[in-house]
Amino acid sequence: MNIPLLEDRLSANPKSPLFARLASSYLKEGQVQRAAEVCTKGLKDFPEYPTGHLVLARCFEALGRNVEALVEYRTVLKSFPDNLPILNLVEAIERKEQEAFRSFAEERLQVLRRKQAMSPKRPVAESAQRTRHVQEQEDQEPEEAVPNTAKIVTATLAEIYSSQGEFGEAIQIYKRLSEEKPSEAEAYRKRISELEETARHQQTVTSGHE
Repeated sequence: MNIPLLEDRLSANPKSPLFARLASSYLKEGQVQRAAEVCTKGLKDFPEYPTGHLVLARCFEALGRNVEALVEYRTVLKSFPDNLPILNLVEAIERKEQEAFRSFAEERLQVLRRKQAMSPKRPVAESAQRTRHVQEQEDQEPEEAVPNTAKIVTATLAEIYSSQGEFGEAIQIYKRLSEEKPSEAEAYRKRISELEETARHQQTVTSGHE
């Protein structure tokens, strides 16, 4: 079915699950933003429609909005928890985000070291204290420098915390993001709900083993 025909049919019946097919067709034609807009609108009428969430996830991934893509892929997994291709996509995005975050953290640490090396001389006592502080930072592994950059890439850090089972930390980050980025608050609230549900399930399992 071609795009004009799909557009006509959806125009005649706006509240139709056909939106997912139209969005998928837009995506194949490279009209990614338009596809995302059609999906977002359609999912308001069909919030439990897995295909709609799957297409929207692909749109977000194409736009480089990986955290939002993860939210949508995980929504699909609620209906198809053993879907190996979707599980692989989630794992690939998580790995990509973690690697990008590690690189960013290392880069920020190097910038900090350069600034410290170029700073003017200070009184002896203050200079000694500063030297100790720099040495402590140099002794740290890049992973330990990650929290220092949290305010810059909080969404990625939230997913790192989530993958490590630190759901409380991830939830707090997403709550702050919801306040800082109102335009993306809905996606973050969905992720918060998922993390809260996962945390409750983990707590139930842990309690059952005690």
